[in-house]
Amino acid sequence: MTWRVSFRNADVVAELEDLPEPDRFRASRKIGSLEEDPFPPGFKKLKARHPLYRIRSGDYRIVYAVVPEDRLVVITRVGHRKDIYRGV
Repeated sequence: MTWRVSFRNADVVAELEDLPEPDRFRASRKIGSLEEDPFPPGFKKLKARHPLYRIRSGDYRIVYAVVPEDRLVVITRVGHRKDIYRGV
């Protein structure tokens, strides 16, 4: 059974589109893989934020929330590892 993946808002889509081409492609594939398994190998739960998780995509991170009752994954941030946790 698959999960639905959505973006929190248009800013998150813009963050993804602002990535360099090869990194954007890799991050898009990682986001797509969340439809099959929202907890893939290498995912981490963010310690400071209860419902948020992250996966790595090269030097970039994808931060997301999981809503199990709706089988929904909500992408909340996409960005470089040095900036991604500011304001999360």
